[in-house]
Amino acid sequence: MSQDSERRAPLSNGIPTLGIGTWQNEDHDQCAESVRTALDHGYRHVDTAQAYRNEEAVGRGIAEADVDREDVFLATKVWTSNLAHDDVLETTEESLDRLRTDYLDLLYVHWPANEYDPEETLSAFAELRDEGAIERIGVSNFEPRHLDEARDVLGELPFANQVEFHPLLPQEVLVRGVRLEVLLGEQRVELELVAYSPLARGEVFDIPEIQDVA
Repeated sequence: MSQDSERRAPLSNGIPTLGIGTWQNEDHDQCAESVRTALDHGYRHVDTAQAYRNEEAVGRGIAEADVDREDVFLATKVWTSNLAHDDVLETTEESLDRLRTDYLDLLYVHWPANEYDPEETLSAFAELRDEGAIERIGVSNFEPRHLDEARDVLGELPFANQVEFHPLLPQEVLVRGVRLEVLLGEQRVELELVAYSPLARGEVFDIPEIQDVA
């Protein structure tokens, strides 16, 4: 096994299980440097969003890293004011330009709020996937009822649901409800749960039980 492959995070259903998030990283030079450094040290999953206002910096960091684009799992999110059908198409194209890429490995609905309409929004996501602009459809901050609606519209579960998930917020109801295998026709699929703020914004370090385990 090569040194490079040893440093890479393992995969789960095609998505690297460890990733670098870029929320609140609005200093563009620092953000680009963080992404470049993370990739050069073995990270292969980069997460951003339109609302983070740093897609351009993320794209620069990926371009400056000594890693091929096809080896990077790149995800961004469409903000709630851009979830009307045509706005999804237009703003995703803008995200692709800022990120300096022809495609996204994963595109999320950021929240099921404001302009979100399951039929209008998700049909646009499906079009983007059919056109090759995105490879996977994701959702973020969805509750089980939102996932049921999405499955009805798409005819399948979204690839992933990104939610806040950490020892102080174990999301027991959501995990129990959405990580079970669901039978769709003859194909069994499982929704990936992608955690944001997995360290509870640093609060996990103050928990004695976690300190003991560490």
